[in-house]
Amino acid sequence: MDMSNVKRITLPGPPRLPEAYQEVTYLRTNVDGYIETGYAFTEPELKVEFKYMKESVLTTNLFGVDTSDVVGGRFLHGNIYNNNFYCGNGGRGITIPEGEQRIGKIYEGSFELVGSEVDEQMAILKLNGGTQRSLNSALNYYPGCSMTDYVLAVRRDAAGLVGFQFIGRLYYIRYYDSTGAMVRHFIPCYRKADGVVGLYDLCGSIYTAHTLDVIFKA
Repeated sequence: MDMSNVKRITLPGPPRLPEAYQEVTYLRTNVDGYIETGYAFTEPELKVEFKYMKESVLTTNLFGVDTSDVVGGRFLHGNIYNNNFYCGNGGRGITIPEGEQRIGKIYEGSFELVGSEVDEQMAILKLNGGTQRSLNSALNYYPGCSMTDYVLAVRRDAAGLVGFQFIGRLYYIRYYDSTGAMVRHFIPCYRKADGVVGLYDLCGSIYTAHTLDVIFKA
């Protein structure tokens, strides 16, 4: 295992992971890995919580779908690319001072969609204590998507093409469905027996990792 890709953490209280796994502060990734979450945001309402740091370039994405090469819409739902955040088929500039994207800066926050109709759906971006709210017209409206999300990259089409792979540190990422139930809770870790680096899902779902070793399930 390349220990430069993880950072050990000491947490108060009992460990969150089984004895076979060691939780770490973050997982450091490059352009050669991504994660198939096995979960699709099929409804217009959703929430994603995250903590990350980009390295080298800002033109990468931590999670999502972007079918810009496919007829029928891009299905963006929280992608952060350069100093813009994207939803539906278009993007908006990040106006939160705390959210200005910079290389080497840690960002913690969430992206949430509330409402299921055009001109009623609200996109809410929170970064480092700041909040930006935008009403979604037809351009930015997210109707739901049947394609499963990728983490550490975006999914480009139904066949599973990958793009905009993340370069930096992932501290955690959590998915919530339209009812507010948490459906994915990814924790960076490594398996003690062989040092394999991955993510442990505290929600216990089954999914696939590509190149980035494995993801462990509860």
